[in-house]
Amino acid sequence: MNREHQRLIERLESSAEDFVLYLNQLPAEELQRVPAPNEWTLHRVAAHVRDAEQQVFFYRLKRMLTEDNPAVENFVPEDWMREHYSASEPVKKIAAEMRTARKKQIALL
Repeated sequence: MNREHQRLIERLESSAEDFVLYLNQLPAEELQRVPAPNEWTLHRVAAHVRDAEQQVFFYRLKRMLTEDNPAVENFVPEDWMREHYSASEPVKKIAAEMRTARKKQIALL
């Protein structure tokens, strides 16, 4: 592994740590505040980031590393969120699951 590759992996790790740190510091009312009509709350954005890490990025990365010409399925965030999002899900759970998903990606790299 070259130095640039290692630096990028370290940045992936530190950005996940930053995400979790800042997310866990936000007050509940800020997490649930709707910034404007038809926009997502920070809680919903956090759940989306976690879901993308778990359901999209990990599997795409794995396929890119193991297949010559991987075809990836389309991920439609609005459809996924409509079926899976819960505003009552604890943000600490979302943060922990996002961090775990990122660790799995880093292990692949």
